[in-house]
Amino acid sequence: MQAVILAAGRGTRLQPLTNDKPKCLIDVGNMTIIEHQIGALRRCGIKDILIVTGHYSDKIKETLGKRARYTYNPRFDQTNSLYSLWLIKNKINDDFILLNADVFFHTAILERLINSQYPDVLAVDSKKKLIDGEMNVKINEGRKILDISKNIKAKDADAESVQIVKFSKKGAEVFLKKVDDLISADEIHRFPAFAIQQILSFYNIYALDIGDLPWIEIDEPKDLEKAKELFTLLNHKSN
Repeated sequence: MQAVILAAGRGTRLQPLTNDKPKCLIDVGNMTIIEHQIGALRRCGIKDILIVTGHYSDKIKETLGKRARYTYNPRFDQTNSLYSLWLIKNKINDDFILLNADVFFHTAILERLINSQYPDVLAVDSKKKLIDGEMNVKINEGRKILDISKNIKAKDADAESVQIVKFSKKGAEVFLKKVDDLISADEIHRFPAFAIQQILSFYNIYALDIGDLPWIEIDEPKDLEKAKELFTLLNHKSN
């Protein structure tokens, strides 16, 4: 199994912390966000880690060295993460985990995804308070995802996406074909979730509820403070 980490963004909402480095190199506890991710992936047996860089790309390579393979997005300030994923699609040749570089999460989330009975599965949180404008998800009784979008109102959603997905080799082929189609149609400002949404009518992706496990997407200073509190809590429990 491979892993793809999308790490090209500028992280403008975390300025001035991101004025001289990418968001993923902000420290949470004893290491950077992306090092926490790579540690979790390696603990789950995933060694082939592909990272799409952009903003301060060299600093990511300097920090991680040979722990990953890299693809540079030269248009990182003009495109969104769907375009970053498109740039790396030809290096994906197996089952893979897709995640954004700004998510701090418990390793057990990855373990559950990998061990899930479903070949293609998205981690979701049904226990978090749902709000408008987040990447919300609608799910049927059989756990199949019906819709995923930031346009789904909280009152109509069943959960929020953690934005960590496991694709089977077949699922990867279907998903990346849609990514290719979208970029060909100049949809360069989309998120990967849009490609997922576009295949749901003919390909099944299921929801894995990890609402009992801690995670946070770090977009703003308040998120970073919560992540640091979470790290302290997890570190205390492990000791």
